[in-house]
Order: sequence, then structure tokens, then C-alpha cells
Amino acid sequence: MLTIFKTITWFRVHTHNLEKLLRYCYGFSAGLHTIFPRNTEQEEKLFLLLQRAYLDARYTDTYHISTEELRLIAARIDRLHQVVEFVTRSWLDLLIIKKPTPATVF
Repeated sequence: MLTIFKTITWFRVHTHNLEKLLRYCYGFSAGLHTIFPRNTEQEEKLFLLLQRAYLDARYTDTYHISTEELRLIAARIDRLHQVVEFVTRSWLDLLIIKKPTPATVF
């Protein structure tokens, strides 16, 4: 998601908070809404496990994730990768097609 935001806005976001990153990027892809719907307790739990994984899995001994939860999250991450790649490639292709020339800059 950092890639989407930086590619389209040219701004670098200094956060690893997935909730913030999703909020920043929702406007660039409707597909992001379907990856982490968070409309059930199980969906919310999976999202929080992923959110906590960034710090807790590295710096605490208390982080735990089941094999099934890991499988479900990995599938979401695969889908997220596909969406990020599609959005960024589409945006870059659009920039190449509409490449500014000296006459259009002024």
C-alpha cells in the first residue's frame, strides 16, 4: 500500500499502521475494500493479527498465530500484492501514455 500511495501521490508515508495505509489508499482502488472487509468478528481478528504481526512478531514473545489464520492472511496478502501491482502498473502506464512534452508543460 505504501507503493500505491507513493506512486500516485509522490509522497512518502511514514507509517506501518495498516488501518491508516488502507484509509489512505481506498480512493485509488475499490479492490482494497474486498481484501480486508472487517465485517465479521473473524475478519476483524485476522486484520488485527496482521496489524500486530509487524511489531509483535519481531519484538515480543507473546505473538501467536495459528496455521489456519496464517493461511488465511497469506491468501489476503497474495491478493493485496495483485491489487498493488495492478494499480501501480496502471498508473505508470497512464503516465507513459500522457507523458508531458515541452509544449504541454507551459
